[in-house]
Amino acid sequence: MKGRDFIRNEAPSSRKRTDEIMSFSEEVKQELIGKLPSSRHCQLSAAAALLHHCGLVQEIEGEPVLYLRTDRREQAQKLFTILRKTLRIERDFSREEEKLRVRGRIYFRAGIASQDMRRILTALEETRDSTGAEPAGFNGKICCKRTYLRETFLCIGSVSDPKKGYHLEFDCASEEQTFFLRKLMESFDIHAKTLKRKRYQVVYIKEGEEIAALLNVMEAHVSLMAFENMRIYRDMRNAVNRKVNCEAANISKTARTAAIQVEKIRQLEERGRLKSLEEGLREAAEARLRYPEASLKNLAALMDPPIGRSGMNHRLQKLMMLAEENAENGEDADKGLPRIIEQKKD
Repeated sequence: MKGRDFIRNEAPSSRKRTDEIMSFSEEVKQELIGKLPSSRHCQLSAAAALLHHCGLVQEIEGEPVLYLRTDRREQAQKLFTILRKTLRIERDFSREEEKLRVRGRIYFRAGIASQDMRRILTALEETRDSTGAEPAGFNGKICCKRTYLRETFLCIGSVSDPKKGYHLEFDCASEEQTFFLRKLMESFDIHAKTLKRKRYQVVYIKEGEEIAALLNVMEAHVSLMAFENMRIYRDMRNAVNRKVNCEAANISKTARTAAIQVEKIRQLEERGRLKSLEEGLREAAEARLRYPEASLKNLAALMDPPIGRSGMNHRLQKLMMLAEENAENGEDADKGLPRIIEQKKD
């Protein structure tokens, strides 16, 4: 078996389509299937991407034969439509039932005559750059980059449901393919990462903003709007949850602190210490006992005259300190308790 260098010999199968419930990834692909490039150079880029990632060229009796691996009839139909428009190539329906199994993967014969297959290979080779760094058939123009990314996503791409999380990936067969895809995306200021998964190299994006940018580059505008709507909903929900959790934590902290303050003040009250405190401390203690669930701000407003929140906190802290010193010195050690005696008026 001989495979052309621009044809990908092995590729992980794309996510299977379900007729009952279509995933977000399938919705994106369904939208992209219907987009046909108008210019010849973009058509060649689209054909190159489809052949590169979904095709296998095998020489049988010295003649090149094309096989396709895809679970989408529309995807194969799109390739034939592009080839018909670009190179006037027609399908041979009589040969399409032939199948080829390669390492557990099923390839269907594309139904393209051998002489037409040579024309396809020649047309793609003619567009290859002199360095050989880019796939045959790829032009390098901005519009061709968009087209190549779009058709590549149809073959080896997938994107998770934005309701569950942000993840878009391409499953590549080689490091060269991952490098080329990352280079394409970086030309649109989209930065992807790579990892190795079994035999395949994965190019992936996990940032919602960058996934949205790539959907826009591939011209999946309907899917982009659905993605952005869900992203806005998730961001708002997360913001609300953070605010609620923060307020709940503050309330819990305030309640715990207030309970400790009430307990310490009652200890002073039981030992007859409140009456001997200066007026400001006594007023703060009485307010806390009267309103055990009130915040510092609300307690501060009850003082006569009203004081600031920090002033109220200072008074309560001083009461706590007196209660702790009283506990350390013992309940009967009256002389050891530092007291702040109310100043007598003349």
